[in-house]
Amino acid sequence: MAEVATGRADTELLDHLDKVTEECLRTALQFTNGQLMVEEWQAQAFQSGRHHWYILYPHFRNPKLLEWGSNFLSYAIEANLCRYLEAKMSAADYQRKPGRPLLDYAVSPSRWESWEQFNVGTLYSETFKTLLEHGESPNEMYLEQTVWEHMWTRLLGRQYGYHARAFSNTFTMLDIMRLMIEACANPNARILYTRISVDIRRRKEQKTDWQRHSCLFAVLAKLKAPSYPRLELAKELVQRGAHFYTGEKESIAQSERLQ
Repeated sequence: MAEVATGRADTELLDHLDKVTEECLRTALQFTNGQLMVEEWQAQAFQSGRHHWYILYPHFRNPKLLEWGSNFLSYAIEANLCRYLEAKMSAADYQRKPGRPLLDYAVSPSRWESWEQFNVGTLYSETFKTLLEHGESPNEMYLEQTVWEHMWTRLLGRQYGYHARAFSNTFTMLDIMRLMIEACANPNARILYTRISVDIRRRKEQKTDWQRHSCLFAVLAKLKAPSYPRLELAKELVQRGAHFYTGEKESIAQSERLQ
């Protein structure tokens, strides 16, 4: 990545890339009669001029995308362009976009490559740090969850779903959580996630009931990470007023007795 090699963002070049990409996609849609491996509603939304080309990601199939208000910063977050983010968000004319909070793109990236960056821990902590330093809040509500809660929903769903996998760089994940806590993430947030199983014969996904936990219980009993850093994270939560839900402390004690 050029940002890593040079230690700075080539803002003009990336802004130009944004404009050229838009022009190329408009041309492609025009000469392929809209058949660019995207849904018709995506093509129409983009051609209306009211939506950024981000809306044309081929694997997006949810019309709620229209409510996100995505822009090139949304893409920059998922591409891990933290120095570009710093430059743009520090500009005197910077204005927060409406719709989906920018921090939510970081905690729940749509692109597989972004999850891999989260997994190997390239500069993803720096991306979070930049967003938080420029006013993005882990407690901002979007679609009935705060960004902090949504992070847990995606994280635990990913760890306990049928395609379950833990992050290879758990220390990056824990560092990001610490940054969120230091930015006043609610220590008593309600953590929700669902386990997904697969009916092979019917080729269908089956979701279990939603699991509900306190933030403290999620760190100590559900997060797949080494014990010592989890305990340190739990201490930070307790210092900020975190508490267990009814029966959770007993559940941990019982689990420890069985081990």
